Amino acid sequence: HILYFISNKISCEKEAKLKLIISDSKLEPKYHPHHHHH
Repeated sequence: HILYFISNKISCEKEAKLKLIISDSKLEPKYHPHHHHH
């Protein structure tokens, strides 16, 4: 149960980071129109 909880917590943190990265990439063109990331 403890191992499952830890792995679940890690996956949740990864998901949160992915959501942050996605939101950042969506917001970025508005604030930095001259920057293009591939």
